[in-house]
Amino acid sequence: MTVGIIAVAVILWAVFFMQHKPEWTEENSLVKSRPPGLTDDLDSKSLITALSQSLTYLKQLPEDKIFHFDGNKISAKKLYLSLKDFKEKLETFGLTEKFFKYVKENFVFYRSAAREVLITGYYEPLLKASKAPDKRYKYPIYKTPPDLIKIRLSDFFKNTRQNNLPDEIRGRVTSTGEFVPYYTREEIDFKHALKGMGLELAWVDNLVDLFFLHIQGSGVLVFQDGTRLRVNYAEQNGHPYRSIGKFLVEKGIFTSEGASMQAIKNYLREHPKEVRTVLSHNPSYIFFRTVTEGPLGHLELPLTPYRSVALDRRIFPPAAPVFLISEKPEITPDGTIVGWKKFSRFVFNQDTGGAIRGPGRLDLFCGAGEEAEITAGHLRQSGALYFILKKQKTM
Repeated sequence: MTVGIIAVAVILWAVFFMQHKPEWTEENSLVKSRPPGLTDDLDSKSLITALSQSLTYLKQLPEDKIFHFDGNKISAKKLYLSLKDFKEKLETFGLTEKFFKYVKENFVFYRSAAREVLITGYYEPLLKASKAPDKRYKYPIYKTPPDLIKIRLSDFFKNTRQNNLPDEIRGRVTSTGEFVPYYTREEIDFKHALKGMGLELAWVDNLVDLFFLHIQGSGVLVFQDGTRLRVNYAEQNGHPYRSIGKFLVEKGIFTSEGASMQAIKNYLREHPKEVRTVLSHNPSYIFFRTVTEGPLGHLELPLTPYRSVALDRRIFPPAAPVFLISEKPEITPDGTIVGWKKFSRFVFNQDTGGAIRGPGRLDLFCGAGEEAEITAGHLRQSGALYFILKKQKTM
């Protein structure tokens, strides 16, 4: 009975998504372009660190795995060799004009096909936590529930990407054998749908901070005895991500420019009766795991502050180098933003996120600490991104 119902659910999902085809695919999200002016505002050490992580990832893939650059099919081996050459020249020349000249002459640039790219940021927060619940620490961080069922549509349908099917759907089976969507944020946080299942990794003292831990995808828990525990994304409940910032803008609480993470936190602190309504607007819910190093990105390798970015994994080649142009905040010692300054640098596609969809979105990992939190919380600038790949005739 259950198997039959799940099969029917899969078919219904397929019919829905095939009727709502996306605008963007792997084949049309990058466009060959002239190279922009090259500079890099950071040090070569951080660039080599991030680059090495991408090489580690690509080395683990089948050599014939295919990625797309403006319709060109590039194997994992060729992408690996392209990065290897990039690293060798970087170690030889450093971030000098000689290196930039070499990259311009020997690499092909592919810009995002989106008319504009929105650059946002994320960071690794610190949260006060307890190993047991009490009157203060009453908001649980959950690990993945055992009743969360994940269905790979490619096991049921051929050419899922061409037919605009999602890679996976998630849900649960009820006591009557019905396959239904998994619990929403409202049901988990406010109706306590997972209470008593023994899924708690720890408890924190602030529900809004917990919500933003979900948004960031990783964080460090600081316990009362001084010990620390790093938690990282493990799973998601299958519901779509909906921005509470956009929700508050639509309600007239903020302007688009004023809806920073810090402003939203302050608003909810001052209006506690609205916390449930605002947080429940986003039904997406994240489950966590503990890790010894990190934070880990989608490649399952540690991210490098200001060198790792999250892009749409459905359309962009993972681990690939990207040249990013945007603006960064100028922050005073007391944490005030006094202006914005243009920057450009090489980064790597090493993560993804529920809100990062299409070629017009890029999320920059900003690291940990106060400056990272301020930068990530306010970064919402337009920018440009270019994937780069060594010219095939020179490989």
